[in-house]
Amino acid sequence: MTQSKKRFAAHILFFDCDQFILRAIENCAPFVEKIYIARSQLPWQYNSEARQQFQNQSDKDILKLSKHFEKIELIEGDWAYEEDQRNSCLERARRDGFDYLIVHDADEFYRFADYRDNIRTIEENPDFDLYKTPWCSFWKSLDYILVYKDGGHLLGHPEFAINCKTEGKFVRARSTDAARVFTLKGTCFHLSYVLTDDQVLRKINTWGHAHQFDTQKWYRDKWLSWHEGLGNLHPVQPREWQKAVRYTGDLPEVLRGFVSPQITVKPSVSLLGALQGRAKHAFELVRGGLRNLLLPLRRARLACTWRLRVAKLKAGPGLRLHLGCGEKRYQDMLNCECRTTRAADLVLDCSRLTMFGDHTVDQIFSHAFFEHLYRPQQLPLLLDCFRVLSADGTIIFLGLPDFEVIAGCYMEGAPSHLKKDESFDLYHVYRYTHGDPEIAQDYWLEQLHKSLFDKRSVQKLLLESGFENHVIFNYCYPGEDIALNIGFVASKSGLPVGHRIGELLSPFRECLADINKITLYEEVTAGFDRAGGDSV
Repeated sequence: MTQSKKRFAAHILFFDCDQFILRAIENCAPFVEKIYIARSQLPWQYNSEARQQFQNQSDKDILKLSKHFEKIELIEGDWAYEEDQRNSCLERARRDGFDYLIVHDADEFYRFADYRDNIRTIEENPDFDLYKTPWCSFWKSLDYILVYKDGGHLLGHPEFAINCKTEGKFVRARSTDAARVFTLKGTCFHLSYVLTDDQVLRKINTWGHAHQFDTQKWYRDKWLSWHEGLGNLHPVQPREWQKAVRYTGDLPEVLRGFVSPQITVKPSVSLLGALQGRAKHAFELVRGGLRNLLLPLRRARLACTWRLRVAKLKAGPGLRLHLGCGEKRYQDMLNCECRTTRAADLVLDCSRLTMFGDHTVDQIFSHAFFEHLYRPQQLPLLLDCFRVLSADGTIIFLGLPDFEVIAGCYMEGAPSHLKKDESFDLYHVYRYTHGDPEIAQDYWLEQLHKSLFDKRSVQKLLLESGFENHVIFNYCYPGEDIALNIGFVASKSGLPVGHRIGELLSPFRECLADINKITLYEEVTAGFDRAGGDSV
């Protein structure tokens, strides 16, 4: 092993990577004392359906075939997200006294000289939080390499090593919260897409980006239909990868003898194909123009569909609205969203209810919606809610981050509700105060949280909109243990005697960790019958 002034370990995530894992171990073993290999049986939770459809096909016994087996420490578990799995390895490395933990995924490879130079450079610049390195990525086989949007082959600078002596950690996939970053020179050869058709289909349905793009469309249009010259190949940000071209350069030593998947390569697009492509583009422009011309007719059709839906609901107990439904559908409600989704019955601006008549709605529900409105939109919406509600109607709003609790957790350094023994840091503050707009490529602004709330500000809005009868409470979302979510129930005339808040929340129990353990706040609870209306 190369002698080092500092102690280095590496970590590898072990899921569906039998074809790479032994070569990856061989690549990093000469430069590290230990290799933490984290193996889960189930994929992450980015794609909720994947955990029912896929399991890890890689057998841990393959690790025994490595000549460096004595350096391997296997960590087995079930991690919700990629950063959780990586942080498990980071915690072990810190426990074992290592100075640096290298991020060496199973499909990443280096020339030995570059690996050695990266280690040496880190030792010469020891005080940075994170070290990055350039990488290039191959497409379908080692015969093709991706071209970045700038025309070169370097696709970016991923994380190479994290300093264990700092308090840094992984916060999203392999990204960290590091402040001071040093860029190394040794190039990483990334074989992330050197896969068979079946392997890539499994990959895009189980990896950390599964929720960020239309996997089936990309698989059909970019992967299966690929030919030399086809552009915009990146799944999440298409223009990042211009195309894939033939590669004739050198490869890392550990890739000698590696057999790429057999692929059928279609010829580059001919002149006729180019003309057809231009014709197709012109057709798309014409179709787009026709779509705009027909938009009023489409809206009329949607309005007709909505009226039929309302009529159907009216045949039951009464009209119930679900505002900001996203992808969540309730069968006995009119599910409303500002964009077209699989769950939406009606696409409209959910901040206004002008299309609904006075006293026509029995219940209005929203979850993780109200904080996406601008401040000037909040009171008008609640006034609209008061107007359209029937005399006995109720509104139930859940999922408002309580800034007072969030700030308190941050100032007190409380353990994170998401990850055991982890402090509530600025990353968590950001996620609650701003939401997660980065994952929403097409509706980033809508996904952004646009205001802060505490229980007093919520009560002020309710009173100004006429809802003197209300209950405001804190509760935990499933999987959390800090009650930093605000919910409220309000009505025009108060709940009937004996009617419990828990009964109203019961249809939406998947939004709360435990209905029976919500925390009511007496100082902001008003107007409900004391015999039972404000009890859980």
